[in-house]
Amino acid sequence: MPQLLVLSESDRGLPGKVPVRLDQLTGSVLDAHQEMAGKNEVTLHRSLAERLVPGDLVLLDRLIGNRVTNAITYNQPGGWAEVEVAAETEPGPALAVRNTGQNVPAGSVSTLFEPFRRLTADRTSHSGGAGLGMSIARSITSAHGGTIRARPRSEGGLIVEVELPATP
Repeated sequence: MPQLLVLSESDRGLPGKVPVRLDQLTGSVLDAHQEMAGKNEVTLHRSLAERLVPGDLVLLDRLIGNRVTNAITYNQPGGWAEVEVAAETEPGPALAVRNTGQNVPAGSVSTLFEPFRRLTADRTSHSGGAGLGMSIARSITSAHGGTIRARPRSEGGLIVEVELPATP
């Protein structure tokens, strides 16, 4: 699905929600990104506790894939990306994606959620993307009644955390 279409669809909200095993979906997304990680010399780590969330399977898949792709793309050879799904009983975000990479100025993080924005001009040459990844992630998260936030890692790279409501 083209990025602008995903952004438009998720901005309209969800027509319905079904219970989705976030841990299983995240594991499938990580499996699908192993080759990409290998080509970029990035090691993927996972910590996936059982978690059920109400949502749209396709959009949640897109959200997770979007975050994993960026964690690999905007990394460094020999770096890592860590993806965690917290148990339903644990406080904190449902999904967290942390990665090594270039230093991200704290004041620049909020602009990453704006459409067509990137950290620096050199990021535009990595993947041919349009700078919509974080906007799409925010839109999908919002459509699911959740929140997303990002902050820089002091050693370089980014931490992105997604809060999603639990299944009633």
